[in-house]
Amino acid sequence: MFRSLKSKFILYFMGTEVLFLALILGINFTSIDKVAKTLIEEKLATSTELFSKLIAAPVLTLDLAALDDALKSFAKQKNVIAIKVVNLEGVVLSSIKKRDRVLKKHDDVMFGKQELRLLEHDLDYRIKQFHVVVEGEHLGNASILFDTTHIRSVVAFNKQQSYLLLILALLIAFGFAYVVGRKLGRSLNKAASIAHDIAHEKVVKMEAHNERYDEVEELFNALFLMKEMIEKRTQSLNKALKGQEQFLFALDESSIVSKTDPKGRITYVNDRFCEVSGYTQEELIGKSHSIVRHPDMEASFFKNLWETIQAKRVFKGTIKNRSKDGSSYYVDSTLVPIVDIDDNIVEYIAVRYDVTNLVDALKRSQLAERTKSEFLSNMSHEIRTPMNAILGFVHLLQKRLKNETNLSYVETIENSSKLLLHVIDDILDFSKMEHGKLTIESISFDLYERIGHVYELFELKAKEKQIDFVLDRGTEVPQYLYADILRIQQIVTNFLSNAFKFTPEGKRITLVIRFDKDNERLCVGVKDEGIGMDETVKKRIFHAFEQADNSTTRVYGGTGLGLSISSKLAELMQGDIDVTSRVGEGSEFTLCVPVKVEKGMADSLSSQESHKEAFFTAKVLVAEDNKTNQMLIQMLLDELGVKYLTVSNGHEAVEAFQKESFDIVLMDENMPEMNGIVAVEHIRDYEKKQGKKPTPIVAVTANVMHEDQQRFKTAGMDDFIPKPIDPKALQRVFSRFLQKK
Repeated sequence: MFRSLKSKFILYFMGTEVLFLALILGINFTSIDKVAKTLIEEKLATSTELFSKLIAAPVLTLDLAALDDALKSFAKQKNVIAIKVVNLEGVVLSSIKKRDRVLKKHDDVMFGKQELRLLEHDLDYRIKQFHVVVEGEHLGNASILFDTTHIRSVVAFNKQQSYLLLILALLIAFGFAYVVGRKLGRSLNKAASIAHDIAHEKVVKMEAHNERYDEVEELFNALFLMKEMIEKRTQSLNKALKGQEQFLFALDESSIVSKTDPKGRITYVNDRFCEVSGYTQEELIGKSHSIVRHPDMEASFFKNLWETIQAKRVFKGTIKNRSKDGSSYYVDSTLVPIVDIDDNIVEYIAVRYDVTNLVDALKRSQLAERTKSEFLSNMSHEIRTPMNAILGFVHLLQKRLKNETNLSYVETIENSSKLLLHVIDDILDFSKMEHGKLTIESISFDLYERIGHVYELFELKAKEKQIDFVLDRGTEVPQYLYADILRIQQIVTNFLSNAFKFTPEGKRITLVIRFDKDNERLCVGVKDEGIGMDETVKKRIFHAFEQADNSTTRVYGGTGLGLSISSKLAELMQGDIDVTSRVGEGSEFTLCVPVKVEKGMADSLSSQESHKEAFFTAKVLVAEDNKTNQMLIQMLLDELGVKYLTVSNGHEAVEAFQKESFDIVLMDENMPEMNGIVAVEHIRDYEKKQGKKPTPIVAVTANVMHEDQQRFKTAGMDDFIPKPIDPKALQRVFSRFLQKK
């Protein structure tokens, strides 16, 4: 009965109205009763006070005639029914009764001690009793019977009118509720019908209300906006679905696509999948992807794959698969978990691309890189091995020759050899730079000495070209610093090589050294008066194999790698290179790198200098297959005052080590029968078995690449001396491991 909104509205509205009116009616009735009671009390109090004053004198004088007259006069009031006055002994002094209908029981209470109210035959009587007091003396008592029926009738009439107004208000409220509820119900039924049609995609004709008068019109406006929004979203959705269909078509045409259920069983594969794998859809549906798994793939790879996608994350990786005919192929795979609205995985989608050609190309590229590295290593070894003898004997000749002409010839040989080594080092450094293996190693050093060595290296060339070569060292430059001085020397050497290459005879080259104390930065610059360059050339010179112009390679020579490597080295040292130049006026290259000032280094560096002429007490095992290098090493060891035994391969080195005791071993790597690495491993095993303390083993080899040094360290070697052998490097190693005489 009350399921419709109209019925509910009428019921709720009428209930609220009845409750509200009943509350008002109760308050109204209470107010009427209070007002009536107040009026009666006031009238009784006023009448009693007046009558008390009226009879005071007759009672005092016992003038009964005057008392009777007073009672008659007072009894003329309409609502006074009876009066009685008695003395203190209870003797009636005077009384009057206006109505016979007043019963005897009223007389019985006329002289009681309380005010009473008597109701009888629709009559409302009030008895007011009080003492007759004159000048503070109690002379008697009086009782007055009042008729308050009229006031009660007025109150009853007002209550009846209130009931009628209540009924009228309820009828009006019911009519209002019925009309409003009916209109609201029809509007909502219409709105529900429109919403139903919109939900079922039926054609709905409606317009928005420009003027908004009530909530119903607001509702229709909202429905209109919802209809417009749904239509727009439907169009967008249809457009998106169309685009998705085209995207899926393109994906199917270009990619290897498959779907699996949460347990990994294949539920869908596209034609591209079948084409690459060689299986039909019937052979694949219901199977797991292990059907195309290649045995070369490790189980841990697929364990990680499943852990990733089961954690609702996307997995990406390159997988080697095996087709039906047994051939292998590579796919770049992306696996995406698909979840429902409850965030539960319902399936997995895999999109793959055939990258077999790319993988094969990468393998060929890696093979080419290894071949190149091996070639560079071998080239370095083959050049450094004879260069070791050349520079070694040059060093010995410089100590023995006294004729200035012969010494100049030897110095020319030394400079040319070092230039060739510089070219080789550039090529090796460039290879390291390509593979990200250039490293920075900071040490404490004497700046004046190290820069002095670089300066001395170019003094002869300055004399040959008649160039004024100047060293400009600031007074604020500290002597002892901490940085990678070898890399700094390498960069400055590159600067000077270019300066001497491009500066004509009779000009000046300045080596400038400055120190920024506030920022602790060392700045070393080379300023020349050479051919200079324009802005276009300045942008190219730090690129590998780039020079000022196409003719410079023929006219001036060089690899075109020096500045490129220098720029990378400066970056690794957290420094920078600044270039200023003008065509025909010269150039200035400046390296600025952060350094640390070393205090108290003078003693330690002086101690190192004392190693130059040091002699050692030791027996040395030399493993070297090249006869010329054997001769050179023996002469260098003779200068250091040590005893030695020379062997020609690793096998002989192991046998000699097991027969005799040696204080240090100088081990070449590339030797016949057994190379240096294997020989060191045999020596270390022998020491462990015999419980001997490890003997220092130093690699003396032309294999100078970073990977080579790591191999030597892993094999158990303690230090490294590159070929050509620098006598200072040999002395440094001996100072580390041996006792001086």
